[in-house]
Amino acid sequence: MNEQKFNVLIVDDDKGYLESLVRTVEAAGHSVMAFTDPIVALNKVKINAPNIALVDCMLPKKNGIDFVSELRSIGFENIPVIMMSGVFKDKSYAQKAKAKTQAIEFLTKPFDLDTLHALINENLPKSRDHSEAPLSSFLIEKLDSARLRLDALNEVNEISGYDLPFVINILLEGENNGCINLYDKENKNFKIHISGGNILSLLSDETSNIVMSQILKSKSIDEEELSSIFSQEGHGDLLHNLVSHSYLSPHMLPIIKTEQILVELKKLVSNKKFKFKFTQSDDVQSNFAIKSNFIIPLLSELIDKQVPVSWLEHFYSSCESLPIQLGPHYRPSHQALSLESVKPVISLIDNADKGETLESLIEGKKYDKDKVYKAIHMLAIHRIIVFETEGSIIKVEGDMMRLQDLFETLSMKNPLEVFKYFGASEMVSSVEVGKLYRELAKTYHPDKLKKGTTAEQKNLVGEIFKLLTGAHNILTNTKKREEFASQLKKKDAEKQMKSEAILEDGIVELKRGKYDSAVILLEIAGDLYKTFYAKIHVCWAKLKQTEGGDEDPTLLAFVKNVLDNASSEDRRSPEYHHVLGLFRKRDGDMISAKSCFERALSYDGGFIESRRELANLPQGPKKESSSIFKKDIGSVLGDIFKKKSS
Repeated sequence: MNEQKFNVLIVDDDKGYLESLVRTVEAAGHSVMAFTDPIVALNKVKINAPNIALVDCMLPKKNGIDFVSELRSIGFENIPVIMMSGVFKDKSYAQKAKAKTQAIEFLTKPFDLDTLHALINENLPKSRDHSEAPLSSFLIEKLDSARLRLDALNEVNEISGYDLPFVINILLEGENNGCINLYDKENKNFKIHISGGNILSLLSDETSNIVMSQILKSKSIDEEELSSIFSQEGHGDLLHNLVSHSYLSPHMLPIIKTEQILVELKKLVSNKKFKFKFTQSDDVQSNFAIKSNFIIPLLSELIDKQVPVSWLEHFYSSCESLPIQLGPHYRPSHQALSLESVKPVISLIDNADKGETLESLIEGKKYDKDKVYKAIHMLAIHRIIVFETEGSIIKVEGDMMRLQDLFETLSMKNPLEVFKYFGASEMVSSVEVGKLYRELAKTYHPDKLKKGTTAEQKNLVGEIFKLLTGAHNILTNTKKREEFASQLKKKDAEKQMKSEAILEDGIVELKRGKYDSAVILLEIAGDLYKTFYAKIHVCWAKLKQTEGGDEDPTLLAFVKNVLDNASSEDRRSPEYHHVLGLFRKRDGDMISAKSCFERALSYDGGFIESRRELANLPQGPKKESSSIFKKDIGSVLGDIFKKKSS
């Protein structure tokens, strides 16, 4: 039986090395979540939990040690972590890094890949959850909302022709309106128009010939007359032209169209691969439709005659040992239950709560294997039955703490902040919200809870999903979003005013030399309303606060990041050049520091802090400098570490 690949998280800003690690880990049979940006990685693990993490020490925006610390703080306290570095090769640093991150190992690049394989395999969970193929996941994922099911289907880019009955049924049951577009390897296009649970048409390059063939079979007109009319009128509305000229009886129209659709569907339901796309449109009109009561036996016929059992065995391999349960669309009067093809397993419906599995049905030889697979597929695509997965989000007691923390965090955020917390961009478009909401629903939908979940757990997951749904409804509804934006703008103005008042107090403390209280006030102001002006003053206060003490690599990385990301306008301020001077002074480059303080005074002659720094700068020859400002963060921290070790 197929097993789900474990999720291995890899975070490394060296793209070449990252790609090499991804290839290696995937070759070992695992799924990889690979990122160069630690912030993006932290957002993604909130949605898709990793089983083990491989983290480089030197990362942009956030170093590896801080990344792991935050990873553990958001609910992954027990995840095995392997730290790695091509910069830090000193054993004492490795020991400190392991202690701070609680890592299982510290690997120095380049490292032996067999060692990496062994570490990963030794520290992965001992049991695996079942894998879910893109479409077979519909068998066990309880995406009860038609919208969620459509969103999930829209992420499928390619299908087998044997998948087509399932795809059609998903869209018809959701009463979606639009067009199913299929493209084969020769780029031939097949269009299936649907509306309100009905099939309206199936069009391809072969449609004209098939229609003409069906007309000739009806013997309503001979071939010569038909060719003549076709050459004069074209296929545009050939059937209606024939009716209007009394060559064809009106009652033959639906018969011929139905036969044409059935003929083409039989050709499509094959082992061919198709590029797939569903385009929604409410402007779908037709005088003809294959109604839902005919579609169910039609799909049954396609499955029975076109889909081989060998393909069904593979399709159901991921859930063959999962208990079969009654699905959300089960009702005793469901038309599918009266089909001849379903009768071989009809007794299963009466015993759905007894833990019967597809595997036990086959191995117990209670039923004929071929008939079982066909019948099960028919029941499953209509969601009369589902496969119960034990892959609940609540697995250990520790998860309860993580969920509680998540609920408290989301409770304090507005709708925009909720989705930004999970990695949405600054713009947070409604399309992005919809896609992210579908991802979140896979993890936080209450229906994902397994049997035996406590009432407390159910309530907590329900509350989290309620917060997500509420935020989603506001951000995807134009009117509600406009109202929210108006309220947000008002609150934003209030925050800015409050932040500016606290910032002024922090600057006063800074200029008085009270650096400890200045840092506290300035960070509060920056958290309340983020501006470069607040950040540069935080850098100033922290550099002065730690002056003369031990070097703090994290602080220097933070200051360098703020300076590097300053806009051209920000760089024309005395504060920018003053902090740049403090930064270069910390590196021992007194000549550059002097130049920076003088530049600050050129912008503001009364900037007394820079004048004071100039007066206190050590005189004499320039100290041999490591040029921190010109190096990348890895080199900066490497040099600092060497200084501390010497």
